[in-house]
Amino acid sequence: RTQEPREALAIEDTPAVEALAFERLRKTFKRSRLSLTPGLHSGLGLSAYTQASSPIRRYADLVTQRQFTAMLSGAPIPYGREELLQILAGAEKSEQEIRSIEDRSTNYWLLEYLSRYKKGQALSAVVLDSKGNVELEDYYLRAKVTSTGKIEPGQTISVQIETIDPAKSEIRLRLVQ
Repeated sequence: RTQEPREALAIEDTPAVEALAFERLRKTFKRSRLSLTPGLHSGLGLSAYTQASSPIRRYADLVTQRQFTAMLSGAPIPYGREELLQILAGAEKSEQEIRSIEDRSTNYWLLEYLSRYKKGQALSAVVLDSKGNVELEDYYLRAKVTSTGKIEPGQTISVQIETIDPAKSEIRLRLVQ
């Protein structure tokens, strides 16, 4: 597993508000990818890295363990280059699907919680941009405020849930005056 170094971010370009700084920093990281050639994993700060800890959950980990076991015992390597390339392509596709399912599940249950227990309550949010995108401070949830008025990025505002539909993964907030 490799990860190219992230894009440089000048200190003076770093916003003082934590939510804005995190969002800016997050966007500088590159996605990790699977490779047959060892390479730098900048996110972990390692010159080479492989993942082989969960052969029950990830087939690619099982393949890695089989390759290592064969090499260490002097047995023939079980998978050739072409077969490994096919396995890597399938593993990356599966990882993306699993990540998407996990994200949707987490988002669903967070919206369900907000729908049940926080509707009608004032919630604190940090304004992310001039388009009305905000992040609910206590929930790391991004949403849109319907009427923004005069709000500036980095400003902390009070909002309420205007509409919410966990099944559709939709939430809209309104500014509390």
